[in-house]
Amino acid sequence: MVAAFLFINSNSSIYLYNFKEYTQFLITRMDVQVITPIGGIKLGLGNNSPIGETKPGDITPIPDAPCNPKIIDLAHWAVDEYNKENKTSLKFKNVICAAKQEVSGTMYYITLEAVNGCLIGVYEAKVWVQPCSNSKKLVEFKHIRPCA
Repeated sequence: MVAAFLFINSNSSIYLYNFKEYTQFLITRMDVQVITPIGGIKLGLGNNSPIGETKPGDITPIPDAPCNPKIIDLAHWAVDEYNKENKTSLKFKNVICAAKQEVSGTMYYITLEAVNGCLIGVYEAKVWVQPCSNSKKLVEFKHIRPCA
Protein backbone atom coordinates (compact mmCIF):
# COMPACT_ATOMS: atom_id res chain seq x y z
CA MET A 1 0.00 0.00 0.00
CA VAL A 2 1.27 3.46 -0.86
CA ALA A 3 0.98 6.13 1.81
CA ALA A 4 -0.73 9.21 0.45
CA PHE A 5 -2.53 12.22 1.88
CA LEU A 6 -3.84 15.65 1.01
CA PHE A 7 -2.25 18.81 2.36
CA ILE A 8 -3.94 22.19 2.04
CA ASN A 9 -1.51 25.08 2.42
CA SER A 10 -2.28 28.68 3.33
CA ASN A 11 -2.90 29.56 -0.33
CA SER A 12 -5.58 26.83 -0.54
CA SER A 13 -3.55 24.86 -3.06
CA ILE A 14 -3.86 21.13 -2.62
CA TYR A 15 -0.85 18.84 -2.84
CA LEU A 16 -1.02 15.09 -3.09
CA TYR A 17 1.97 13.57 -1.36
CA ASN A 18 2.94 10.03 -2.23
CA PHE A 19 5.63 8.86 0.18
CA LYS A 20 6.83 6.04 -2.08
CA GLU A 21 7.58 8.03 -5.21
CA TYR A 22 7.12 11.58 -3.88
CA THR A 23 4.87 12.57 -6.71
CA GLN A 24 3.57 16.07 -6.19
CA PHE A 25 0.51 17.38 -7.98
CA LEU A 26 -0.77 20.92 -7.75
CA ILE A 27 -4.51 21.20 -8.15
CA THR A 28 -5.46 24.79 -8.84
CA ARG A 29 -9.17 24.33 -9.54
CA MET A 30 -10.97 24.59 -6.25
CA ASP A 31 -14.39 23.61 -7.64
CA VAL A 32 -13.59 19.90 -7.38
CA GLN A 33 -16.17 18.31 -5.09
CA VAL A 34 -15.37 14.60 -5.28
CA ILE A 35 -11.95 13.12 -4.66
CA THR A 36 -11.52 9.91 -6.63
CA PRO A 37 -9.46 7.25 -4.89
CA ILE A 38 -6.11 6.50 -6.49
CA GLY A 39 -5.34 2.79 -6.55
CA GLY A 40 -8.34 2.13 -4.30
CA ILE A 41 -7.08 4.40 -1.50
CA LYS A 42 -9.18 7.23 -0.11
CA LEU A 43 -6.59 9.73 0.91
CA GLY A 44 -6.45 9.75 4.69
CA LEU A 45 -10.13 8.88 4.93
CA GLY A 46 -10.00 5.10 5.07
CA ASN A 47 -11.18 2.69 2.40
CA ASN A 48 -14.93 3.04 1.90
CA SER A 49 -15.23 5.48 4.82
CA PRO A 50 -17.47 8.50 4.49
CA ILE A 51 -15.62 11.80 4.20
CA GLY A 52 -14.36 12.94 7.60
CA GLU A 53 -14.47 9.46 9.16
CA THR A 54 -11.20 7.70 9.84
CA LYS A 55 -10.40 4.18 11.00
CA PRO A 56 -7.40 2.83 12.91
CA GLY A 57 -4.51 2.39 10.49
CA ASP A 58 -5.60 5.23 8.19
CA ILE A 59 -2.97 7.83 7.34
CA THR A 60 -4.36 11.23 8.24
CA PRO A 61 -2.88 14.68 7.57
CA ILE A 62 -1.80 16.95 10.40
CA PRO A 63 -3.13 20.31 9.17
CA ASP A 64 -1.07 22.51 11.50
CA ALA A 65 2.16 20.51 11.04
CA PRO A 66 4.42 23.45 10.01
CA CYS A 67 3.66 25.24 13.30
CA ASN A 68 2.85 22.26 15.56
CA PRO A 69 5.53 22.12 18.32
CA LYS A 70 5.27 18.31 18.66
CA ILE A 71 5.83 17.78 14.91
CA ILE A 72 8.64 20.34 14.81
CA ASP A 73 10.35 18.57 17.73
CA LEU A 74 9.96 15.18 16.02
CA ALA A 75 11.36 16.55 12.74
CA HIS A 76 14.31 18.14 14.55
CA TRP A 77 14.92 14.86 16.41
CA ALA A 78 14.75 12.92 13.10
CA VAL A 79 17.44 15.15 11.54
CA ASP A 80 19.66 14.79 14.64
CA GLU A 81 19.15 11.01 14.68
CA TYR A 82 19.97 10.78 10.96
CA ASN A 83 23.13 12.82 11.56
CA LYS A 84 24.22 10.46 14.37
CA GLU A 85 23.56 7.31 12.33
CA ASN A 86 25.22 8.59 9.14
CA LYS A 87 27.90 10.95 10.47
CA THR A 88 26.42 13.88 8.55
CA SER A 89 25.73 17.46 9.58
CA LEU A 90 22.30 18.36 8.25
CA LYS A 91 20.67 21.33 9.97
CA PHE A 92 16.89 21.27 10.43
CA LYS A 93 15.17 24.25 8.77
CA ASN A 94 11.39 23.73 8.90
CA VAL A 95 8.47 21.32 8.52
CA ILE A 96 6.61 21.41 5.20
CA CYS A 97 3.81 18.96 6.04
CA ALA A 98 3.11 15.79 8.00
CA ALA A 99 0.67 12.93 8.44
CA LYS A 100 0.21 10.23 11.05
CA GLN A 101 -0.93 6.63 11.25
CA GLU A 102 -1.94 4.75 14.40
CA VAL A 103 0.01 1.46 14.37
CA SER A 104 1.00 0.07 17.80
CA GLY A 105 1.88 3.63 18.62
CA THR A 106 1.98 6.37 16.00
CA MET A 107 3.91 6.46 12.72
CA TYR A 108 4.62 10.03 11.66
CA TYR A 109 5.36 10.87 8.01
CA ILE A 110 7.14 14.23 8.00
CA THR A 111 8.28 16.21 4.96
CA LEU A 112 10.86 18.79 5.99
CA GLU A 113 13.57 21.11 4.77
CA ALA A 114 17.13 20.79 6.01
CA VAL A 115 20.39 22.51 5.14
CA ASN A 116 23.38 20.47 3.96
CA GLY A 117 26.33 22.87 3.86
CA CYS A 118 24.86 25.77 1.91
CA LEU A 119 22.22 23.74 0.04
CA ILE A 120 18.63 23.45 1.23
CA GLY A 121 16.95 20.14 0.46
CA VAL A 122 13.60 18.48 1.00
CA TYR A 123 13.63 15.28 3.05
CA GLU A 124 11.12 12.72 4.24
CA ALA A 125 11.30 11.28 7.73
CA LYS A 126 9.27 8.35 8.97
CA VAL A 127 9.25 8.28 12.79
CA TRP A 128 7.57 5.60 14.91
CA VAL A 129 6.57 6.78 18.40
CA GLN A 130 5.49 4.31 21.10
CA PRO A 131 4.21 6.29 24.10
CA CYS A 132 3.73 3.22 26.33
CA SER A 133 7.47 2.45 26.22
CA ASN A 134 8.44 6.12 25.87
CA SER A 135 10.43 5.35 22.72
CA LYS A 136 10.78 6.62 19.18
CA LYS A 137 12.57 5.17 16.19
CA LEU A 138 13.70 6.72 12.93
CA VAL A 139 12.30 4.19 10.48
CA GLU A 140 13.30 6.02 7.29
CA PHE A 141 14.98 9.27 6.32
CA LYS A 142 15.62 10.15 2.71
CA HIS A 143 16.51 13.10 0.51
CA ILE A 144 13.73 13.86 -1.94
CA ARG A 145 14.95 16.84 -3.93
CA PRO A 146 16.79 20.15 -3.64
CA CYS A 147 14.67 23.18 -2.81
CA ALA A 148 13.57 25.23 -5.78
